[in-house]
Amino acid sequence: MKPLIVHEGAEAELWESVAHYEAEAPGLGLDFLAEAERAFGRIQTAPDRWQRANHGTRRVLLQRFPYTIYYRDMADALWIVAIAPQRRRPMYWRPRLKDGP
Repeated sequence: MKPLIVHEGAEAELWESVAHYEAEAPGLGLDFLAEAERAFGRIQTAPDRWQRANHGTRRVLLQRFPYTIYYRDMADALWIVAIAPQRRRPMYWRPRLKDGP
């Protein structure tokens, strides 16, 4: 199983979203975190299973929350590029692809 590398922007998005949902209702932020971690596990288990997206990425939709995880399947790791709210401007995370893991 390939290790996950999380872009610093994606990690910031994760924790900002956890804080946002926790402020909405106690425990909801932890539910978001658990859902994201389950998605990470699904990505690691079957990285080729998920729908192809733009610029060599794939995407996984979270089941309970309106977020999409964009990632690249690299030779030796899975690179999480963004944990993007579905209502946010599309492709805002594209410049991150230049950073590379």
